[in-house]
Amino acid sequence: YSGNGLTKAISGALDPLGFIANTLPGKLLASVITKLFGTKTTVTGQGLYAADATLDQVRAGGLEAGYYADINKKKKFFGVTYSDKNSTDFTKDDEISRQFSLILNGFVDSVKLAAPVLGFSLDQIDTNLKDFVVKIGRVDLKDLSGAEIQEKLAAVFGAAGDDIAKAAIPGLEKFQEVGEGYFETLARA
Repeated sequence: YSGNGLTKAISGALDPLGFIANTLPGKLLASVITKLFGTKTTVTGQGLYAADATLDQVRAGGLEAGYYADINKKKKFFGVTYSDKNSTDFTKDDEISRQFSLILNGFVDSVKLAAPVLGFSLDQIDTNLKDFVVKIGRVDLKDLSGAEIQEKLAAVFGAAGDDIAKAAIPGLEKFQEVGEGYFETLARA
């Protein structure tokens, strides 16, 4: 809890010199006042995000990506919650945008390398991917360990690679092995 103006005013009136505030009873009083009249801010989710973008936008460096935080703010008056609001703060980060773009462009480049071997022209691939939209969205990483973050990001980008490969070169489902992603099938084929 963080004190609001009313809490500070009450504390100031009860202890104008600040002596009581530094004692155990003073801290308990401040805690009670804060619970009765305070604001509680909680981060309910946080991680990385990427806005939806066409592959043309990604290839031109127009992918918007960065950090986000889901925040819940509750306000109390005499212990009764009178406001409970959720919001999301987004912070664009050019380096994350660049790294995400490199990964996605790598998928497109790999698909284009495989296309002639599978009987597709580069013009067909460009046509198939013309209106393709990459949808990564928000990736919640709150409370995950480093290994769990790596695993989750691999799954998110693996799914994006599968979607790109499937849109570019359809019809490889019959060659998929159990548990194999579409992009893996494309690379193997």
